[in-house]
Amino acid sequence: MYNDRTTDRIQSGDIERTKQANERAIFRDEARQHYIQNEEKVELPMVISPRFFVYLWVLSLLLLIPGLIIAFWPLIQQWL
Repeated sequence: MYNDRTTDRIQSGDIERTKQANERAIFRDEARQHYIQNEEKVELPMVISPRFFVYLWVLSLLLLIPGLIIAFWPLIQQWL
């Protein structure tokens, strides 16, 4: 996609922009690096195992179906 000259130009442009950003930076370089590293590590904690999560969905469906049948029983009796 890029040839060697384009890649060198992009890399040198990135270095120049980084130097300019460091000169204008409000925050310490270490604080910014720490913030960037922590921002990349966003992970959700694993509270329950995936297998248990599937069991909970199956249980909820098993409770939902009889609940719907009981709730709509008068309508079901009219159809029968």
